[in-house]
Amino acid sequence: METVFEIFAFLVFAAAVFFLAVKFFRDKDAGELLSPTAKLNKQIILKIISAALASRIVLYLLSWAFTHIIGYPRDLLDVWNEWDAPHYLWIANHGYYNADEGWIRVVFYPLYPFAIWLLKFIFVNDIVASLAASWACLCGACLFLYKLMLLDNSHKTAARAVKFLLIFPCTVFLGAPYTESVFLLFSFGCMYYARVRKFTYAGIMGGLAALTRCTGVLLAVLIFVEILYAHGLTPQYIRQDFKQKLRNSLKDFASLLIVVVCAMSYLFLNHVMLQGNTFAFMQYQRDHWSQGFGSYSQTLMTTYNQMIGVTHMRMKIMLWVKQFVVLIIGGLSLPVISKKMRPSYGAYAIAYVYVAFAPTWLLSGLRYYMGLAVLFPALALAAKRKWLNIVLTIVFAILAVAFSCFFAVHWDIL
Repeated sequence: METVFEIFAFLVFAAAVFFLAVKFFRDKDAGELLSPTAKLNKQIILKIISAALASRIVLYLLSWAFTHIIGYPRDLLDVWNEWDAPHYLWIANHGYYNADEGWIRVVFYPLYPFAIWLLKFIFVNDIVASLAASWACLCGACLFLYKLMLLDNSHKTAARAVKFLLIFPCTVFLGAPYTESVFLLFSFGCMYYARVRKFTYAGIMGGLAALTRCTGVLLAVLIFVEILYAHGLTPQYIRQDFKQKLRNSLKDFASLLIVVVCAMSYLFLNHVMLQGNTFAFMQYQRDHWSQGFGSYSQTLMTTYNQMIGVTHMRMKIMLWVKQFVVLIIGGLSLPVISKKMRPSYGAYAIAYVYVAFAPTWLLSGLRYYMGLAVLFPALALAAKRKWLNIVLTIVFAILAVAFSCFFAVHWDIL
């Protein structure tokens, strides 16, 4: 099976790179100058925010009710305080160090815990502050996604993209004390500003994403490709006034430094806290969290072995079967995204999936896949077919409710 997975990985990435290259060398429309989306009126903004908040409230209350129904009662505030959530709350309350556990939490990026710490001055309770941060950022993410979709599509398609974000199977993490909603807020913001050629803003958004999760730095790939199109540095036009175009583009290319500097600041944080050990997080990832950087095919193999080897049926289905399906779908989606969507989206998707699915002991494949911001525009475009829109909506909604409830009772939804 190892050889089969290596061949599969090679084929999906090779196909994605091929379609991306073809589109990059042939696509002339991707360099079209777009005007920023007209300011959304108050009615649309209220509808989007209401939908985001209502979806969290409904899922939260259903999860709380489920814990009582099955005899695993939880306090109302504590319903989604599961798995990694207590680590973020600990960092927000006490910092990275723990006398009993040492520096094991240094692997968690600082921006989200910092946001919780700030909001505690308003909400006092750390869990309320964490939920406020996640829910507010989800609202912002939905607004940016809607504006991003309007650059190329109708209001109906934009609304469909937001819908899929709110009912994605593991959407519980967009409301729980996790980084997902913060990361997607900055990802969509980065994509939007890159599309309208406000590259400094795109760099700031990408930098904030890089302070939220390690994969945030990969948004520099998307910004880079959009800069090439903005300044005519693509194969179709590069020979025309190349030197002048390059000089004009230097300021925009400098925006990439914002992303890099923000990513490097996390290393600096390691350096300061752990007395010069800049890469301490890698040691803790390996020793405590059993994580290293492997490959997509290796992750497929590990997941497959666990899927057929684990005898505990709930863990087998909830964790390993689910993840194996996601890994396959995630790989197969790359050639489609590269062929059908903008070159910058395709390049970012390839880089993101390569890194996000490479951990040697991956347990959160579906959650990581949800972090691929271009996934939701892709779903919205694919679901222009009415039957597919209906099927995806029903399946996603059922899974979203189920996963939210299972997460609340500490089942294997990671």
